[in-house]
Amino acid sequence: MKHELAFQGLLAPSLLLCMATGLILWTLVDRALSGADLWRWFWRPPLARLALLAALVAAVALLAPDF
Repeated sequence: MKHELAFQGLLAPSLLLCMATGLILWTLVDRALSGADLWRWFWRPPLARLALLAALVAAVALLAPDF
């Protein structure tokens, strides 16, 4: 993965794209878990949500091809 992406003269870090993709995935998973009322099984739901976001961003960064 390169360190930055060029888009019409604007340089953006490639991690920004991974973070945006992770946030979109996190929103979908969070809504699914909230709809099924599964967050109540966690001791600290906000901490579990943060861990889920970190795991999704890391997975997207690892699976992303070289830009």
